[in-house]
Amino acid sequence: MLTGFAELLRRCAGQDDLVIGLAAAGQSFHGQGQLVGHCVNLLPLRLRITPADSFSDALMTTRGALLDAYDHQGVSFGTLLPELDLVRDGDRPPLVSVVFNIDVRDDDIGHAGLEVGYETLVRQAETFELFINAVDNGTSMALEASYRTALYSETQIREYLAVFEGVLRAACVDPRSGLQELTQA
Repeated sequence: MLTGFAELLRRCAGQDDLVIGLAAAGQSFHGQGQLVGHCVNLLPLRLRITPADSFSDALMTTRGALLDAYDHQGVSFGTLLPELDLVRDGDRPPLVSVVFNIDVRDDDIGHAGLEVGYETLVRQAETFELFINAVDNGTSMALEASYRTALYSETQIREYLAVFEGVLRAACVDPRSGLQELTQA
């Protein structure tokens, strides 16, 4: 799904060099494996994919970048930013303006007598320009989009999500297709 999302961004931005933020729970790296709470670290994932790449090749690129990012998830986003000496823009978040996340259901969390339920919390404000959350509904994935309304309209976001779905469907049919050939099914 992340590779399909990267292809969507490549098409929308017209750029082959992308940075996508990913949420990672890094408690275990800090000796806090028993900590309960929302302890999320933002991992910036840099991907370079081109229209000539096959979806399979782009998938391998994404996989490699993702594994590298997870190897370094002990370095917090807040620690990383000062080291990069970026020019800051008050209208945009630094380094990462787009975030992709997958919420995977786990009904068996291993605690006897504990019932688990899932509920989506509607975000009241968005820090990032675009935040896509793929939610495992048990039998399918639902996409949730949060975005800056000053940059995108609901119609644009719906169109982007339709293209995203089309890219994924086409990639399932023939993952060796070039990215430029993947169209809505």
